[in-house]
Amino acid sequence: MSEVSLTRLYVIRVVYILFFIPGTIIIWRALFLQEPAARGVFSSMLAAMFVLSFLVIRYPLHMLPILILEMV
Repeated sequence: MSEVSLTRLYVIRVVYILFFIPGTIIIWRALFLQEPAARGVFSSMLAAMFVLSFLVIRYPLHMLPILILEMV
């Protein structure tokens, strides 16, 4: 298996950082400032996806299938 260039790894990390920062601000605020009965599955799934996007900064190639799933 050939090595992935360092430039491509940094591009993946930058994409996830640009996905993580605004997403956490919007979704986490909406998730925690609602009434407990109004919290839904969609908000919870998006919040979990933003937590996973933080892990991609450390392990970009292991989490690449999640990036593909988010882009689809």
